[in-house]
Amino acid sequence: MIGFPNLELLLFISPALLLGMWAQWRVKSAYSRGMQVPAGLSGAAAARYVLDQAGLHDVAIEETPGQLSDHYDP
Repeated sequence: MIGFPNLELLLFISPALLLGMWAQWRVKSAYSRGMQVPAGLSGAAAARYVLDQAGLHDVAIEETPGQLSDHYDP
C-alpha cells in the first residue's frame, strides 16, 4: 500500500484504543458522581470494620493518598 505504511495497524488497533478510552471515561464519570454522595465512614474505617467482623484484628490498615489509588503490600 502506498502512503502511510502503518495504516493497517492503525485501523486494527484503533477500535481497542477507542474502547479503552470509553471505559476510562465511564469509570471516571461514575467515580465523580459517587464523590458527590456523602459517606458515613472513610475507606480506612470501612476496611477496619470489615476486617474486625472477620476476626482479623491484627491486620494493619494503611491510608494512601490519591484518587482511584490502591495499595497492597504483602
